[in-house]
Amino acid sequence: MSLLSTLFGDTTDPPLDPYWQRNPDLKYYRLLQISRRPQVLADKSGVFILWSQGAHGHWIYCAHAEDLEGTVEIVANHPEVITLESRHGLLFSWSPIRADLRDGVVAHLRATLRFALEDAALDDRLDLSAARLAAAEPVVVLPPG
Repeated sequence: MSLLSTLFGDTTDPPLDPYWQRNPDLKYYRLLQISRRPQVLADKSGVFILWSQGAHGHWIYCAHAEDLEGTVEIVANHPEVITLESRHGLLFSWSPIRADLRDGVVAHLRATLRFALEDAALDDRLDLSAARLAAAEPVVVLPPG
């Protein structure tokens, strides 16, 4: 069985790490860092996740995008994200999940993690339909850790 078929196959298998991307120092990207240099995300697509780390760390937002370079700028300029960034410093990562599985990955992560930012207008701006997510078959993956 290949790694991809294991990753996206039978959901009775334990969830696998979808290789959340890190910076060259093998640390997760700071949102502020990557939003100032979004060219790191040029021509990249996939599922992304935003969170804070530390003693009171929490999950902030999760979605997917065809254009991660443009999307990180939209998310980084969201008023609530700006406030959370100034208070906590936020981390950002993405995984190049296949397009046909992205709704399922986001549906699973949103169903299993408590995200601080639930904004239908932001979802709409990113072309992420609530109805499409509700209809998606969850794809079980591990969040960044």
